[in-house]
Amino acid sequence: MTGPEIIRRFMEDINLDEISGTIIAFPLVNVPAARTKQHSFPYDKWVWWSQLNNLNRAWPGKTDGNITEAITHRIFNDYILKSDAVISFHSTNTAHYSEADISSKESRKLCLDFGRIPQVRFAEINDSLSFKAPLLHGIPAILVEWAPLREINHRVIGEGVIGLNNILISMKMKKGEMNKIKDQFIIDWTKRKPIEQIASVEDGVMVREKPWGCHLKKGDIIGRVCDLYKYREIQKVVSPREGILWSTGPAPSNQSTFFMHTDAVCKGECIAEIISFDEHIINKNGDNWENKLYFP
Repeated sequence: MTGPEIIRRFMEDINLDEISGTIIAFPLVNVPAARTKQHSFPYDKWVWWSQLNNLNRAWPGKTDGNITEAITHRIFNDYILKSDAVISFHSTNTAHYSEADISSKESRKLCLDFGRIPQVRFAEINDSLSFKAPLLHGIPAILVEWAPLREINHRVIGEGVIGLNNILISMKMKKGEMNKIKDQFIIDWTKRKPIEQIASVEDGVMVREKPWGCHLKKGDIIGRVCDLYKYREIQKVVSPREGILWSTGPAPSNQSTFFMHTDAVCKGECIAEIISFDEHIINKNGDNWENKLYFP
């Protein structure tokens, strides 16, 4: 729900005398799902990444498909195929990140030029995703994910607007200098580095001390697990290596915590995930970004 508000403010702030070219904006694409408060339409289900009902995985669509495929087909053929670049906003229940298909130099550049999220991922993207289908037609595209899922994160709306203006400057649609954050961490997802997981040693309550997406050093305290009865500390959650904090609390991939991160944790449950990065880019005079990270 953060994306629609970013797009609305971005479009309202545009000075038409300052730009060249055309901007096409869809604040909300999956209207049926939004109106029924669901992640997908016609209904939420455990296999939520299925092409059958997840709009982000139903591109380029088809005229004789289901309602999701009909929506994507219309947008893809009437608008995306006439575009020079595509930016796809989404929400996530992990740290903020931007992502591009590693095969596209132009997409990777746009991903870095967006410039307002520390975690930048390059991966081999499935052809049916919203930011890969355009690439098959020579149109660079990127994905931007904001935490958390199903909520408006007011702390990052301004970041999204700045990022979109950076894209305009990058594409020479607007004059000016890009405004990036100081640190960008590139993750090459094709190398399949394992995500380091930390499990709870006992049932308890997770007390978080670090926001998702922060840069961790080995030995940094991520949080603590306290018992359910007297709130005594029973586990100190410590980062085993340098990396990026991907998430804390039971992961939403567990059916018991579908689409949510809870404070209650069970013995043996994953309570923190740390991912390695491949390159640390420091942008001279870049903005501080730590206060924009999501803290559950």
